[in-house]
Amino acid sequence: ETEEPAPELGDWVGHLVTLPWKLIFAVLIPPPGALGGWLCFACALVVIGCVTALIGDLASTLGCCAGLADEVTAITLVALGTSLPDTFASRAAAMADSTADNAVGNVTGSNAVNVLLGLGLPWFVGAVYWRQQGATPEWAARVGADMVAAYPDGAFVVRAGSLAYSVTVFSTGAVVCLSSVVLRNRLGYALGGPSQELVSAFFVVLWLGYVTLSIINSAAEGSR
Repeated sequence: ETEEPAPELGDWVGHLVTLPWKLIFAVLIPPPGALGGWLCFACALVVIGCVTALIGDLASTLGCCAGLADEVTAITLVALGTSLPDTFASRAAAMADSTADNAVGNVTGSNAVNVLLGLGLPWFVGAVYWRQQGATPEWAARVGADMVAAYPDGAFVVRAGSLAYSVTVFSTGAVVCLSSVVLRNRLGYALGGPSQELVSAFFVVLWLGYVTLSIINSAAEGSR
């Protein structure tokens, strides 16, 4: 048997920082052997959801205190806070697996859940709720007179902001990023390989460009 390498300073710092969370998870999540692992899986999903909601609320509060626009807070602080678990999961998969399939699949699968389920499920619940509630005074005051005239019986209405521009910029960057991953995969290495530092820096530049353009557009919309 090979000996485990001695922990370094970074390992100790990471362990001490995450120790309270490890203790909380050890209490809330049952052992994997219970009920064939399904109980552990279900409890882990619930705990992850609660932690993600907590991080999102804290990020939103920080953005509010800093005076940032809702759109800017959503694509920076909230996005970073809620994406950290996916980042560490992809890192662990990239280091442990022999191929990059799980690392890349975790990112695309997570975004699919965020977009399709994360938007679709609340949308469905909101539509059913307001269909049952009808046109209440609270609803009329929130949506405005034009929406009341368009939907006199009440409906789930959320007005569009300036997020369409950010989505367009993100989609363009995502296509460029995934195209480069597909190209490198055809060359035999989706992760790593030649020019890996240059490619990873290029991905970071894409994200910075997306955030910068979105902030500029949000500031321009707010000044009108």
